[in-house]
Amino acid sequence: MVRVREAGKKVLHGAALLFTGYWLIATSAPSEPARDCFTDLGSSPRLLVTLAEPAEGAVGGAGGESSEGQGDAGGSARDSGEGTTRPSCQGLDGIGPGSALLLELERGERPFTGPACYGYELARLEGVSEDVTVSRESPFLHPDALVVASGAYSAVDAPECRGSWWLELAPVTSPAKGTLVSPLEAGASERWRLVRSMDLEQAHFCPGFTTRGVLHCEDRFEVERIAEAP
Repeated sequence: MVRVREAGKKVLHGAALLFTGYWLIATSAPSEPARDCFTDLGSSPRLLVTLAEPAEGAVGGAGGESSEGQGDAGGSARDSGEGTTRPSCQGLDGIGPGSALLLELERGERPFTGPACYGYELARLEGVSEDVTVSRESPFLHPDALVVASGAYSAVDAPECRGSWWLELAPVTSPAKGTLVSPLEAGASERWRLVRSMDLEQAHFCPGFTTRGVLHCEDRFEVERIAEAP
């Protein structure tokens, strides 16, 4: 079980780079409230998110590795041909194909983020390892996300294996303006993905990695289903 910290942690350069492109677009337009994209789940829903297993015979890699990750095992898990050239995080945080994550969400004030979707904040997370500490202060990585979370990773058994951690849950297809998408139909009539990324400060201290220095890893998982948890 991972409880969300109220105190924010600094966001490392990886998240900042992902955010910059959208920020430049958003700040060039008149400020307006975030738009409704999702059906009403209530003020504090509890969602069980189950990740799909790889299709039988499917290639697990993303078609290559970045120059940073050469020599490290594996490519990213993918949900489509889009893929990524970043190396896989190899389940360091306990998230992998077939994982089930329990997300307790809270609805905050509607932010002024222009065309972005009005999503939720993460209040509590289960299904990741105890090495992950989640923070409320998250970078806005995806304008169509239902929820975005960031935090820190520090392996209990290998303290030198540490870095930043972030996660986002979003539909694969951006919700059309004026249309509401139901997260509870994920995997049935709507394709959703969960993306988890990490910046490892000294990757060679982590099992399965040989890169010395900073390594950015990422996995994109197809969501099998999202259900309300009791």
